[in-house]
Amino acid sequence: MILLLSSLALAGSIGSYGRVGVTTDPAGGAAEDLNVVDAGTRLFAPPYLELDLKWESPLADNRGVDVVLTPAFAGDPFAYTGEWSSALALRNAFVQTHAPGGTGLWAGARMVRGDDIYLLDLWPMDELNLVGGGAALGDGDWLGEVHVGLNRLERDDWQVQRSTVVVPGAVETREVLTLDRQRQILALRLGHTARPRWGTLRPRLYLEGHRLPAGERRVEVELSEALPSDWGLLIGGQLTVATGKRRWAHLWLTQGRRLAAWDELAIPEGGLALDGTTQGARRTTLAGAGLYEGDRAGVLVGGSAQKRVDADGIDDLDDTTELVFSVRPAIYPAPHFMLAAELSHQWRQSRGLDPRSDRIEAPAVTQLALLPTWQKGQGILSRPAITAQYVLSIQNNSARLAYDEADPRYQHNIQHQVGIVAEWWIESRYDAGGEE
Repeated sequence: MILLLSSLALAGSIGSYGRVGVTTDPAGGAAEDLNVVDAGTRLFAPPYLELDLKWESPLADNRGVDVVLTPAFAGDPFAYTGEWSSALALRNAFVQTHAPGGTGLWAGARMVRGDDIYLLDLWPMDELNLVGGGAALGDGDWLGEVHVGLNRLERDDWQVQRSTVVVPGAVETREVLTLDRQRQILALRLGHTARPRWGTLRPRLYLEGHRLPAGERRVEVELSEALPSDWGLLIGGQLTVATGKRRWAHLWLTQGRRLAAWDELAIPEGGLALDGTTQGARRTTLAGAGLYEGDRAGVLVGGSAQKRVDADGIDDLDDTTELVFSVRPAIYPAPHFMLAAELSHQWRQSRGLDPRSDRIEAPAVTQLALLPTWQKGQGILSRPAITAQYVLSIQNNSARLAYDEADPRYQHNIQHQVGIVAEWWIESRYDAGGEE
């Protein structure tokens, strides 16, 4: 903690993103989210904090080199749980050079992100967590980027396994590394920015490749399991149209194959092909987001449709089709005050039979939220902000089957939840609706 405080004092610039809130239901319990899709609404997103620390060293000709650190904290605060603990992660720790037009180099650990859907807390195309390096070459209108990295996820004995063995000629044991295979990731991004009289037009192409070497996992002392090599490829495109900072729209289309049908930090735990690879797995995503604001009112929208098929060739619960959309209109009746509402709907269907009903289910949830907000500036995305929220959720019977019968979410189709949330981004490297 002393080191962190010293870093804050010496940093060339300090930014932060964070959210902290508390919620309750009519029975007095903590309000749980009712999302039925992977990226549902963020109305009940858990507490999270990032600190962006940057040390800037200018060079000649408008060039420079920066050191960037981003420690992040997740989990409920001490005042809520009474537990003196928090989940800490280092999201960024890299050195980057920069020059006019976007040209530069970087190396270290970094989040590589593009544009997001704020209402769903979702980056539909380019969101990577890499330890490696990259380069960019641009002239102000064109920008080409390459990013490479490795990861070695230490769970489920899929990329890493440590086994206990007996030391020869002795009675003690020791731990040895018996499985060690790093996933190799390559990302290419090419974008062009055109500036007609009416605004900005920016198309982007994106390519992401994954490779995982073969390995051998120990099952028992004298028994091992061969893990085959594997690969994956994701191809995507994005089109952005903007007529100002408060009037823009994004549209994405991506398809991931094999390993790239999963997130780079995810392990394809089930649904593998007969040869143990992810051959045949695919994920297709169509998504969009937009903002239109005037002096007294505005509307923010976001939505995503996704189809996922695993590699086992069997119609089961892992093969899903999802749809979610959210719209948040708002008015600004007074300085620093916004009255917003949010209407969202999410739906998911699997190809397999639900084990509780023995039939194909299609869980769905519709939510209506009222969001009176105090904020520093004017606009739906103005932060810092303090928001009181009331959320009415209507779930169908299929959605209730996801919970145990003792869970309050199982007992009623209609749920009422209230809360208060603080959210901010201050000189943050990642602003909602924008890009890195």
